Amino acid sequence: MDAEYPFVTHDESLDLQEAYVKALIQGVLDRAPHALDTLERDVELLKKYVIEPFKRISYDEAIDLLQAHEADEDTDYEHLEHGDDFWFSTRNLDFKPFWSANIRYELSSGY
Repeated sequence: MDAEYPFVTHDESLDLQEAYVKALIQGVLDRAPHALDTLERDVELLKKYVIEPFKRISYDEAIDLLQAHEADEDTDYEHLEHGDDFWFSTRNLDFKPFWSANIRYELSSGY
């Protein structure tokens, strides 16, 4: 999904992206419950994700949160420092969906 929208604020862009992700989750819940059962997904948790707003945290808060959990037994990412990108799956982390907002673009070569 290309999340670059003209003439909208950053928060409006996040609102649109969140609505899109929630629609995808709801679509799977409605049309493919057998797949979720096969994959042993927590359907009640997915239903909560559709209802509850995604938390918005700063880039620094996200890095701090990830650093706090990097020693967890099922963590599958390497140590991160402020300024690093964190493009990885958080599927093994016990996190609710979140947006990392207000990234300091001068710290990352990826932007």
